[in-house]
Amino acid sequence: MRARVGAVHRPLPELMHSFLEAGLILERFAEGRGPTPLVLAVRARRPG
Repeated sequence: MRARVGAVHRPLPELMHSFLEAGLILERFAEGRGPTPLVLAVRARRPG
């Protein structure tokens, strides 16, 4: 997939701040296994 659409590295704090700046409440996180995880899962909700 990367060969077709490319990839961009974003530091984890920058990624998490994007959720907060969107007004979401962060609830849970999970990463894939390995030294370089391929999957990051985030559970967030809108307040109210």
